[in-house]
Amino acid sequence: RAQPPLRALQIEELAIDPRPEGGFTLGRASAEWQRLAFSAQGRLRHSAPLPLELQASVVPLAAGDTPPWAATLHAGGELARIDVQATLRGVPRGRRLAPEADLRAELRPFAAWPLGALSAQTQALDLAALSPQAPQTRLHGRAELRSSAADAPLTASVVLENLLPGRWNEARLPLRRLALELRGQLDQRDRIEATRFE
Repeated sequence: RAQPPLRALQIEELAIDPRPEGGFTLGRASAEWQRLAFSAQGRLRHSAPLPLELQASVVPLAAGDTPPWAATLHAGGELARIDVQATLRGVPRGRRLAPEADLRAELRPFAAWPLGALSAQTQALDLAALSPQAPQTRLHGRAELRSSAADAPLTASVVLENLLPGRWNEARLPLRRLALELRGQLDQRDRIEATRFE
């Protein structure tokens, strides 16, 4: 199935400063896709260790001044080791809690295994609010992953509760609860062990 094209792409204030203390600067980039509006700005310096900073946001289109949710992302650090923080905040409906999601990650783009660590938490997250193709959910939970390299120990844990379960044909997710813990090494995938699954 073909995906809809990227629309309304705009790039403003894209500059390259050739001086040693200079770098690449993106004043603002924006686009529309899948009923979402994206925007970003960032900077990358020339000199080692190549420090960078990136900020981005996503909001639903045609939502006015009070969108039902908004997501932001901040990435900073050095090009070889990037710290990422992302948040999603929504508007509460009735007496329900406002949907929330938080993510932190450490990226190492030039390493054999680029994901150093990841942690995420959700509260009252409705996937259908993010995409019309997604099921309705009310997800509460957390996930963590830690691994320093492909040949180093890996641990992962997920605890997730869906307070709005149902059948696929009802546009729901047929999952009430998931608890999972994994241990192993990525270069020995036949030895990755599920120490907990329920």
